[in-house]
Amino acid sequence: MQFARKVYPKLQHHRLSDLTEYLGLSNNEHRSIADCIATKELYDAVKATMTEKGLRIEDLWAGSKSHGGKSIDISSITPTTVEMDEDGFFYGRHVVFTGKLEKMVRKDAMQIVVNLGGILDNSVCKQTNYLILGNNDYNAILKGEKSSKHKKAEKLKLEGQDIEIIDEFTFYDILQQ
Repeated sequence: MQFARKVYPKLQHHRLSDLTEYLGLSNNEHRSIADCIATKELYDAVKATMTEKGLRIEDLWAGSKSHGGKSIDISSITPTTVEMDEDGFFYGRHVVFTGKLEKMVRKDAMQIVVNLGGILDNSVCKQTNYLILGNNDYNAILKGEKSSKHKKAEKLKLEGQDIEIIDEFTFYDILQQ
């Protein structure tokens, strides 16, 4: 699914059934053997598309720290707007990102927070107000895995710190307000 999202970004959904239909692959009857065959055909189709486009695996996650890219220098992200809403959600608040964002490049999301008057931090500490989880990080939670930033934020919250942990889609909802 992660590869399909990168290779076919314009598709609304990246479920096995949607992708096999889009690519005209074998019928997916949602039986275990049919799913295995469809998954193998999908793998081959994604691989062929990547070859056609001259893409390597590393290219799909270029710029992502967790996939070999360079980390973002948050001090280089400065406001590009003149006026800021002092009553805005992020104004004067310390914000930390963790995990890979699905719908936006992290640096762009950071720029939006700074333009809204937010203060970026690299790591979670007592002054952190919001930890924003990339959806890949949020999905890992369902499997019982959490980033060190997430674990630290939960610990601080239990100790009474005023810190909120929000997922990527809630972040986008906040931006729409």
